[in-house]
Amino acid sequence: MLCPKCGSNNNEGAAFCSSCGSNLRESVQPNYYKENNYNSSYNNRGNVPNYLVESILATIFCCLPFGIPAIVFSSQVDSLLRAGDYEGALEASRKAKTWCWVAFGCGVAVGVIYFIVFLLRAAAAA
Repeated sequence: MLCPKCGSNNNEGAAFCSSCGSNLRESVQPNYYKENNYNSSYNNRGNVPNYLVESILATIFCCLPFGIPAIVFSSQVDSLLRAGDYEGALEASRKAKTWCWVAFGCGVAVGVIYFIVFLLRAAAAA
C-alpha cells in the first residue's frame, strides 16, 4: 500500500505510514467543485485598453462635446470583454482612442486660437 502523502511503500494492513506517520485508512474524498472558467476567451486574448481615464481628462480639460463619446465608448470596452465579444471590445477601444484625440486636438486648437487672438489684441493696444 502506497502512502498518499509521501509515496513510501507500507504493509497492506498498516493503519499509519512507516515513513511520515500519516493515516493510511483515511478515505480520500473526490473534489466535486469545478474550477471557474468564466471568460476564458477574455483571458487568452490579451489586454484591451479602455482609455477611460484619458476620456475623462479630455472631457474635463479639452472639449466636452467630443469627450462624451470617448467616455461612452471607453465604458463599453470592459462589458464587451466580459460578454466575450473581443472584436467588439477592440472596436470600442479604437473609437474611444479616436474620440480622445479629437477632443484633445480641439482643446489644443481652441487654446492656440485664444493665444493668437490675445497676442493680436495686445499688439493692437500698444
